[in-house]
Amino acid sequence: MCDLALGTDTGGSVRIPAAYCGVVGLKPGYGLLPLDRVFPLSPSCDHAGTLTATVAGAADLLAVLAGPGPSWPAGQDGPATFTVGVLAAQLADPSVTPPVRDAVRSALAVLGAAGWRVTELTAPWLGQLAAWDDVLTVIVAREAHLVHRHRDTSRYAEGTRALLAFGASVGDDRYAAALARRAELTAAIEASLAGVDVLAGPTVGYQAPEQDPPFGAGDDNGESRFTGPYNLTGHPAVSLPVPAAGLPAGLQLAGRRGADAALLRVAAAAERLIAEQHRPVKA
Repeated sequence: MCDLALGTDTGGSVRIPAAYCGVVGLKPGYGLLPLDRVFPLSPSCDHAGTLTATVAGAADLLAVLAGPGPSWPAGQDGPATFTVGVLAAQLADPSVTPPVRDAVRSALAVLGAAGWRVTELTAPWLGQLAAWDDVLTVIVAREAHLVHRHRDTSRYAEGTRALLAFGASVGDDRYAAALARRAELTAAIEASLAGVDVLAGPTVGYQAPEQDPPFGAGDDNGESRFTGPYNLTGHPAVSLPVPAAGLPAGLQLAGRRGADAALLRVAAAAERLIAEQHRPVKA
């Protein structure tokens, strides 16, 4: 429909649709893009992001939205190879279907064959993926309740009203505990990024479902299981389309806080290699 588009992402709402639709979805680092005139849901987790046909498009759009930055164009010369830390626990998560797992592994194999250092990472935070879903839900629901509490919600969707009702039940102590857990996760992800250029895993565990999965307490569909942690911590993350059986799938790459340009350079190089590997052979 278009080359460049904008979206908002509080738990994955740029990257997950990008994975479903076979396009590039970028959630920049927290605070990089202004949220002026964006109606808030969860001010500490809300991000503006981009949906584009290519990584170069994301870099071009980010350069306009964020203003002058450190070498935004993603197509510039740079290292021939990068180091990728594969989050094996994400690939092993029960929410990941065989087509998505195979697609992500195949894409990573392409990078490895090109000389990239692709290594599996383990860390305690990866053993708590479902728990981070709960932390995100508590923070988002509590903040959303505060934003919407004086508004007429009678025409809101049922799922949205349920989220706001849950947020109203979150007390100060539970919210403070969730914020403390977020600080732990931020430090843990930074530690996982030590020695690698990006972290890699599936964007979402399955291909586009027929119905939009619900978000909130008690929902265990795992849709935001891999995207939500980076909303909690503010790390930049991008979803790249990767060839899959049937519907599209997404490979998510995450970089260091404040290093959006470096993440886009890795993403552009990965996009190029994956495209070259799957380019049709002319007769």
